[in-house]
Amino acid sequence: MRSTIQHQIKRMKMSFFQLKSSPFNTLLCDHRLTEFVALSGTDRDRVFTPLVTLNAFLWQTLSDNGGCKEAVAHIFAGRLEQQPSLNSVNTGPYCKARQRLSLQWIIQEVCRIGSILHEESSYLALK
Repeated sequence: MRSTIQHQIKRMKMSFFQLKSSPFNTLLCDHRLTEFVALSGTDRDRVFTPLVTLNAFLWQTLSDNGGCKEAVAHIFAGRLEQQPSLNSVNTGPYCKARQRLSLQWIIQEVCRIGSILHEESSYLALK
């Protein structure tokens, strides 16, 4: 199970950040994502696992449109490349899965990442 979660984390990062050497890859720590999966519960096999849902949610919040349809289309396109069973373009399952995400974890992670970026920007300003 642990290796499956690690593989899912790697796929999520690659899907979201697109580049292996992106400086943002280090902002989402593997151990924090593993904790997120444990908090979100993964008791059944479904398209919108906690990591897939988080990936779609990040895509949705950072996109110009911010719509559920675009987030689901992003997941659909990624699954098309990997050739597992495709998800529907219906947004209902994604919206339900998004409600299951740990809001407390997301808030903590946003604050943690914001602090890191603030420290790095302060350091760069001093150079």
